[in-house]
Amino acid sequence: MLKELRIKNFALIDNLIIDFSSGLNVLTGETGAGKSILLDSIGILCGKRANSEFIRRGEEKAHIEGYFTMNSDLSTVINDLDLIYIENEEIYMSREITTSGSNKCKINYRTVPLNVYQKIGAYLFDIHGQNQEQSILDKDKQLELVDKFLKYIDKDKYNIKEIDEIFKKIKTLRDEKKRLLFDEKEDMISYYEYAIKDIEEANLSIEEDLQLKDDRRRIINSEKLVKKSSVVNNLLNENGVIDKFNNIVFLLKDLSTIDPSLNDLSIKFNDLYFEVDSLNDEFKLYYNNLDYDETRIDSIEMRIEEINKLKRKYGKSIEEIIIKRNDMINKIDIYSNLNQIKADLDNKINDNLNIYNKRAKVLSNNRKEASKLLVKDIKEKLRDLNIYENGFDIKFTTREEPSDKGMDIVEFYFSPNVGEGSQPLKKIASGGEVSRVMLALKGVLSKYDIIPSLIFDEIDSGVGGEALLKVAEALEKIGRKRQVICVSHSAIMAAFADRIIAIKKEEFSGRTIIEATYLENEEDKINELSRMLGGKNNFISSKEQSKEMILFALSKKKV
Repeated sequence: MLKELRIKNFALIDNLIIDFSSGLNVLTGETGAGKSILLDSIGILCGKRANSEFIRRGEEKAHIEGYFTMNSDLSTVINDLDLIYIENEEIYMSREITTSGSNKCKINYRTVPLNVYQKIGAYLFDIHGQNQEQSILDKDKQLELVDKFLKYIDKDKYNIKEIDEIFKKIKTLRDEKKRLLFDEKEDMISYYEYAIKDIEEANLSIEEDLQLKDDRRRIINSEKLVKKSSVVNNLLNENGVIDKFNNIVFLLKDLSTIDPSLNDLSIKFNDLYFEVDSLNDEFKLYYNNLDYDETRIDSIEMRIEEINKLKRKYGKSIEEIIIKRNDMINKIDIYSNLNQIKADLDNKINDNLNIYNKRAKVLSNNRKEASKLLVKDIKEKLRDLNIYENGFDIKFTTREEPSDKGMDIVEFYFSPNVGEGSQPLKKIASGGEVSRVMLALKGVLSKYDIIPSLIFDEIDSGVGGEALLKVAEALEKIGRKRQVICVSHSAIMAAFADRIIAIKKEEFSGRTIIEATYLENEEDKINELSRMLGGKNNFISSKEQSKEMILFALSKKKV
C-alpha cells in the first residue's frame, strides 16, 4: 500500500507530504480544493501519462515520489517479472516532469524505462476515476471483468493464449486466400505473360547499365580525343621529339669517342631514347584505334532508351526488373495451381477452425461457470448496497466470427425493481446504480486481487440516503482487505474513514497552494463532518449529527 506521498511543484501544489494509513482513507474538502489533483499525482506516480502542463507555474520541473509496502505474494509476482528486484517488501517510485519534456522514472532510486515503470505501477493501484463507471457499460469491458474473475479463481482455465495463437493462424490463412482471389485474376495473368515476354526479349544483364554509360561517354568524346591525340602524335613523330632525340643520341656517341667523360651521359640518353620510343609505340596503338562511329552512338542511345522504358514499367533498375520478372513467373505458377492451393488453404483453415472452436468452447464453458459464481457474489454485494440484487445477471451470446477473445459476447443485465424484466445494464441503470454495480464488482474482485490499493474519485456521486450509507459501509469493508483512497463530499463516508485528510487551498506570498491536514482527534473530525453537512457555522444540530455518524460508523466497523 501507499505509505507516503511526496509532491513538489505539481499544479497548485508547492511542497506537500501526505501519510496514508491502511484501510479507508477519505480525502475531503470543498469543490475545487485540489482533491482530484492529488489523485492525478498518484496516477502519474504509478505510470499514467505526464506532460509539462502539470508543472507549477514558474517552476522548471515537478517531482512526485511514493513509498509503498506490500506483502510477500505481490513482491514475488513483481520479482518474477524479472524487471526489478524488491527487497524487504517495499518499493520507492518517483517521477520527474520537466518543462523541456523529459520524463525521468525511478524505482528504488534507479532510473528505469517508462514501459518498465508502468508495468510495475500497474501492480500497485487500481484507479477508478470520475465517470470511469461508464466503462462498465461496454460489452468488451464486461467480458474483461468476467475473464479477470475467471483468472482469479482458476487461472489454468483461462486458455486465452491458445485461442489467440490459433486465431492468428486462421487470420493469416484467410488473408492469404483473400490475396490470391483478389490479385491473381485471369486478366492479371495475361498481363504477367505479356510483361515477362517484354522483359525477356530485351535480354537484359545487370552490368549492362554501367557498360552502356561508359561506351556512350567515350564515343561522344571521341572526336575531341582524335584531334588532341593527333597533335600529340605530330609532336612525337615526323621530325618531332623522337627524331630529335635520335639525333642527340647519335651526336653524344660521336662526342664520347673524342671525350670519354661523356660516355655515361651518352648511355643514359640512349636508354631514355628507347624508353620514349617505347611509349610512342603504345600511344600509336591507342591513336590508330581511335574512331568516331555515329552509327554506334545511335545504337547505344536506342538501347539506353529501351532499358529506360522497361524501368518506367517494371522497376527502377535492371536488377529490380529481373526480380519483378521472377515474381511474375512465380505468380503464373501459383495461378496454374490455384484451385489446388485454395483447396489446401481451405483444408488448413477448417482444421484450425476445428481446433479453435474446441478451445473456444472450453473457454466459454469455463466463463459461464465462473460467471455463475460472479453473479452470486455480486448479488450479495448489491444487497449490501441497498439494490435489488436479483435484478443482476450475466448473459452470453455467440459471435458470428472468431476473435482473439473467443466466441463469447458477454453483457451485464440489470433490473432495479422487483417484477420488472431485466435489460442490458447500459439501457436501464441510473448513474448511482451504475456506481454501485461497479463498487460491487470491486468488492468481489478485491477478495482475489493482489493489487494492494484502490482509488475511488467520488464513487458516491449521484448516490444518497440509505444507499449512500451502504456505499460507505462497502468501501470500509473493502478497506479491511485493501487500502482504499477515496475522494468524497459525503459526511457519512468520512465518518467511516480510518483516516480523514482534509484538503484546502490557501494563499501564501501571493500564490495559491494546496494543503493537507490529518484529522486525528474527535473534535476535528466532528467539525469537518459538520462542514460537509453544510452546518459548521449554521446549525448547532449538525455537530450532534456528526457525533452520531461517527459513533454509528464505529459500531459498524466492529462487526
